[in-house]
Amino acid sequence: MVLGVHLTARVHVTQAITLATAAGVRYPRFRLIPPGSVGVEGTYSAPPGPSPTLAAGSTTTYDLAFDFRGLSVLPPAGREVAIAGNVPPAPGTWLLEMQLVDQAGLSYDLTTPVTIVAAA
Repeated sequence: MVLGVHLTARVHVTQAITLATAAGVRYPRFRLIPPGSVGVEGTYSAPPGPSPTLAAGSTTTYDLAFDFRGLSVLPPAGREVAIAGNVPPAPGTWLLEMQLVDQAGLSYDLTTPVTIVAAA
């Protein structure tokens, strides 16, 4: 069972991108999606400044946290699950989605598989 995930994402850009700013929305946005479930939005510390720019050729590191408490994994179609309450997701291959939107309104989307393992 996985109740939370901490991971580091490194984003490399080949051209400069000035991230869009909107009330209540911060870019980039990250979601981690376990198999058979919906994704959970990640949190991270915001860099200082009103509108961060990712410089051409730069790599930016994001230390992400995802909270899966209260998330249930859906059983495969046609199968019954006799478990009361929420069933947290299991380790395995999940998907990490990232979305950037720049000041011009262009959207940059990326999805990549990540392997989730139990911490020692």
